[in-house]
Amino acid sequence: MDQNIVVQVKIKASAQDIYWALTDESELAQWFSEFVHISLDDGRYEFWGRLTPGNPSSEEAQQKIITANPGREIAFEWSFRGALTRVQFMLVEEGQITLVKLLHSGLPARQEGEFSAADFWMISLENLRSWVERKEIGVRCDFSKPQVGEVLLGVDIKASPAEVFETLINPEKLKRYIGENPLVEPEIGGKYSFGWDEGGPVKILSLTPNKELSYTWTYPPEPDTVVSWKLEGSGGKTRLTIVHSGFTRERRMDDYQVGWLHFLNRIKFLSELSDAWEKAQMLEDDHALDRESSKEGS
Repeated sequence: MDQNIVVQVKIKASAQDIYWALTDESELAQWFSEFVHISLDDGRYEFWGRLTPGNPSSEEAQQKIITANPGREIAFEWSFRGALTRVQFMLVEEGQITLVKLLHSGLPARQEGEFSAADFWMISLENLRSWVERKEIGVRCDFSKPQVGEVLLGVDIKASPAEVFETLINPEKLKRYIGENPLVEPEIGGKYSFGWDEGGPVKILSLTPNKELSYTWTYPPEPDTVVSWKLEGSGGKTRLTIVHSGFTRERRMDDYQVGWLHFLNRIKFLSELSDAWEKAQMLEDDHALDRESSKEGS
């Protein structure tokens, strides 16, 4: 059965500025894809390379524009995991804020081990916002280098190790970017939970304030694994590294690789922007954008 996802994010910029970031080749290459070719007149919205799922070549990039309304909407077709899908961005100005809503429809069912398209778009929309507002981005996934057996990822953050460590250990911080009802007992052997309905962290294995944290991780039916964080500070900045290990040596880590990059981006922006940061949101109504588009066109 086809699946749809809807994500929205608030950006402190005009709809026209955001539309430019979505439709200018040089802009799109800054926050989204390695290579880009866009021709609104010819209906071409092509992107490819190692930062695009599947690491496609230029010959494989054949995305076509469906709709282009300057300052309001851009929609295109994208062959994703062998299915012809539809991606639609809607822009709605609300004072000094523009609400950006994305609908990716017609997605094939995700197979075991495959990354979530929602995680990919969360990373992308957080980077879009940061690029438009600050001319900076966070992490992006290199799909040319799939990780096997374990995940090893890192991000540079313009904040002190103490500030970054708070995002890992303070339940109120965890609640803002990853947990529904997190629980942290900050001691070796203490409980550590994101409050998810099933799976996730369980028990703290090691803890050195502002330097490192590790905990057990369970997600049936897979064996228990270990998540380890390391913080290295220099010049008021922090290099945050995560290693998720304990999987079988042959397991492809696409799902965890993209998933953890999604949360690394959130940690980066929360640490740097504090109360000014608000995470992108998943919406339950997968027909919201189609209805809004119909209203706009009527």
